[in-house]
Amino acid sequence: MEMNNTTPPKGCKYIAIMLVVFALFCTGLGFYTLLRILYGVVIR
Repeated sequence: MEMNNTTPPKGCKYIAIMLVVFALFCTGLGFYTLLRILYGVVIR
């Protein structure tokens, strides 16, 4: 697989998003906010 200055494939974007989500989950912030959103939707 060549990595030139061309536009990155969708796979790279997917991996980047997954890394961001994983980092949020590691800190617990993402999980907390997600729980709050889900809780709010359920309560409504």
